[in-house]
Amino acid sequence: MSKTEQPSPPILLDLLIRRFEWIEREFNSRLFEEKGVRLSRAQILFMSYLEDGHDRSSDMVEKLGITRQAVSLLVKELISKGIIKLEPDPAKASAKLLRKTDYGIGFVDKALEIMATLEHEVAESIGANRFAELRKTLMADWGNPDQTGRQ
Repeated sequence: MSKTEQPSPPILLDLLIRRFEWIEREFNSRLFEEKGVRLSRAQILFMSYLEDGHDRSSDMVEKLGITRQAVSLLVKELISKGIIKLEPDPAKASAKLLRKTDYGIGFVDKALEIMATLEHEVAESIGANRFAELRKTLMADWGNPDQTGRQ
């Protein structure tokens, strides 16, 4: 590269991943302070999809893009942390539904509170208007049928 050429800006994927990693680190640090628990990246995504109403392991396989065995391991880990439980599916006798335990409900409430605090801190850091524009941009239809970016 010559002295007059400017370096290319990072690609969007790299920027999004870096910001996600920062949020993940801060979230886990604060969650550990409050609840004595950390969640893996996969567990965070799993719980996010569970909050969106995806309550079957087969949903999680599709949403997370991982194998049934990997989802089974995540389920076992979250059960061992007391966050979720399995219940019979009334629509299909051989199936189980993923449900939050009573502890899991409080856990998720605390996790959402932590996320709201992090969002507030980002808004203070970059400015409320820029944060509102960022949220608006991320919620825009980028070709996904769901305006929130989830399918």
